[in-house]
Formats: sequence, structure tokens, C-alpha cells
Amino acid sequence: MVTASYLLEIAKEAPRLFGSSKPALQRKLLKFVVSNLSIKGNKIDFNLKTPFDTIAECSKTSNWLLVIDDVRTIIVASATTGTLQ
Repeated sequence: MVTASYLLEIAKEAPRLFGSSKPALQRKLLKFVVSNLSIKGNKIDFNLKTPFDTIAECSKTSNWLLVIDDVRTIIVASATTGTLQ
């Protein structure tokens, strides 16, 4: 089962994990975190998957209680369905 603390730890360590990984693992990390990845000219375009989109939104606010509740809700819902989007 994926916990909120596990997801937050991955998010915190993402730059280090990605930078020190081999290309095959980098692809897996990207597939886990982003969707609709495309290159337009010299710009990379993507969408963050749930709950990483919520975590990214958290960085824009100081009200972490709302964010923690959102992440918890997503994790509970994914545990119920057996999937993490």
C-alpha cells in the first residue's frame, strides 16, 4: 500500500533519484509521475499525475492541512480501487 509519507518522500527525493538513475529507471520514474509527455520545439510539455499534481499545488500555498487532506483522500480512494493513478 502506498502511504502519504511514502509519496511525499519520493517527491522530496525526486531530483536526486532521477539524476543518479540509469535511463531505464528514469523512464519508469517519469511514467509514475507524469502523463502526456511531449516535446514541442525545445520545450517539454507534461501533466503531473495524481497525487503529484496536488503536491505541486502545495508548493504554492502555506496551507498544508488542505493539501494533506487531499493527498489522504486520493490514497484512500486508490486503496479502495486497488490502483494509484
